[in-house]
Amino acid sequence: MPQSIAKFAGSWFVKAGVPTLALAGFATFFTSLTAEKSQPTSTSNSQIAIPANSETQSPEETNELPENSSVARKLANPDLASRNEKLQPFLAENTPDSQASPPVLSSTPSSPQNTKNGVKVVTVFYATDRASSDIRSQIPWVRGVIPLSIAIVAMFGIIGLAPGMTQRWWPVVALLGVVVVSFLGHSLWIRTASLYRMSARYGAIFGSDRFQAPKKSYPLQLGYCDVSIPPTHAKGKLETPRWSRMEWRLDESKHVILQTIKPAKEDEYFKRLSDRLNSNPKNEILVFIHGYNVSFADAVRRTAQLHHDLDFPGTPICYSWPSVGLMSGYTKDEASVGWSVAHLEKFISDIKNRTNASKVHLIAHSMGNRALVGALERLILKDSSASKWLGQIVMAAPDIDSGELANRYLPTIVPSVQRVTLYTSKNDKALLASTALHGARRAGLDDASRLIFSGVETIDVSSINTGLLGHSYYGEHPDLIKDLRALVELNRPAEMRDWLRPVQVSDNEEYWIFQRPRVAHQSQPNVSSGR
Repeated sequence: MPQSIAKFAGSWFVKAGVPTLALAGFATFFTSLTAEKSQPTSTSNSQIAIPANSETQSPEETNELPENSSVARKLANPDLASRNEKLQPFLAENTPDSQASPPVLSSTPSSPQNTKNGVKVVTVFYATDRASSDIRSQIPWVRGVIPLSIAIVAMFGIIGLAPGMTQRWWPVVALLGVVVVSFLGHSLWIRTASLYRMSARYGAIFGSDRFQAPKKSYPLQLGYCDVSIPPTHAKGKLETPRWSRMEWRLDESKHVILQTIKPAKEDEYFKRLSDRLNSNPKNEILVFIHGYNVSFADAVRRTAQLHHDLDFPGTPICYSWPSVGLMSGYTKDEASVGWSVAHLEKFISDIKNRTNASKVHLIAHSMGNRALVGALERLILKDSSASKWLGQIVMAAPDIDSGELANRYLPTIVPSVQRVTLYTSKNDKALLASTALHGARRAGLDDASRLIFSGVETIDVSSINTGLLGHSYYGEHPDLIKDLRALVELNRPAEMRDWLRPVQVSDNEEYWIFQRPRVAHQSQPNVSSGR
């Protein structure tokens, strides 16, 4: 028996596997410890966002929760406090580092509010037909636990099945094992930490299931979120902890963070929205509708980033439909986005009827465009006055059939809105896969010369670097941010945006492409040696 143990301990299976796991664990511990010591104190971290069940919460705030929501049921549960106490050690290591005062939702304009450390806070109104969920059902098994387990098993499998190779190359195997395990572990750690943080602080997590409202109740869950923007934020970036920088904690000074989620009843929500518009010199609303494979938290963070980067002085609203948030959930997302059309139509209509918004601008990305065009079609056919208050309609990388868009939706939508802008790219690999799946060209991938419609400004962004997948350029590329700002905030048509150049297809048909500004170089005068 001792000889067997000694033989196993001296095998390359142990030589490569133990260092791999030990180094991965040491990297996790070391980076977390370094991040903790980099801050003067961490006692103020718990003051960033007040949990929904906090003793400091006023009775009025508690009464604002919908009676039938899971949040209200959790607040009435005495076990929630004990659960949060158990989570405190975990949360202490995954709470944003900051000594700033807690973000406060006020009736002031929704432009970013500065805090003591230069962190800006954007208040985002949200509407979602996602059902409330719990932490157990949201653990990232597919994106985290399963890939990490497979990677560890595969690593040990390689070591066990190829001892000759690992005997010679075991340092390389161990190093690659550390990289893979730490990368997957980082993703799992950040996602799980964010979920636990939301569950303990806010008492609710919005999942991928559909919200089934009781009869005669509002079909959407409503509320507000505060999102912090770091002082080092770069336009077009949605900063998150990165494995390449060994960032294992949320840090307000570096990352865009969802700080608070506050549910609200229907009447209170629209009253607060009206008050926000009344206090804002520009009583306009910007609604963002996300695409496929997006979680509620990421949708709200993206809305805040767009509002901040566009310098939009109006009020931002995130409409989040029940996306699964997984690459494998495409077909389920297709069903959910179609189911959400009626809810989005009612919400847009209520914005106009229950507030004093002068204009409602809508930006949709990818599959979210299906909900957008479907809701606008229904709304415009019912409301003849829609042309007076519907503003800019932006379709970014629309994952929608080109023919269906041209023949069904645009003839109804175009005459009743301020302007329709369609962004397309030949380099969109995500829509290339969608085209192969559906057997029909998608509007966000089709040749711009075939996407020329009366009243629609089609912009081909193929000439600029749109990233690896070429699909999320609408909120990531500085040129697109600049273009969106001129469109939404300044209401400039394409012909007044100097960085766009028209491409003539026929006498009355043209589309637009991005052109790089030319830099003028002053020629140096020739000076003769004799003068």
